[in-house]
Amino acid sequence: MQRNQWFAISSNNAQELRFQAALDAFANVLLLDDDPSLRAGDHAFYEQCRTMVAQVQSGELSAASARTQWSNGCRPQ
Repeated sequence: MQRNQWFAISSNNAQELRFQAALDAFANVLLLDDDPSLRAGDHAFYEQCRTMVAQVQSGELSAASARTQWSNGCRPQ
């Protein structure tokens, strides 16, 4: 239950263009990962999003593009 709540908080933060907060919330999802079938995908999602957040912070990627990419696993659509 808490895992899903943190995932929702992360998604909401990303939609509000609060990407560092979204990433921080998603880190809590990883802490609560108790399903081995989800763990690898969640970690890959986190790493991709961490890279994307750095690109937003450096100005390489626009916030609008990042918001769109967040819902796609932090990958371009």
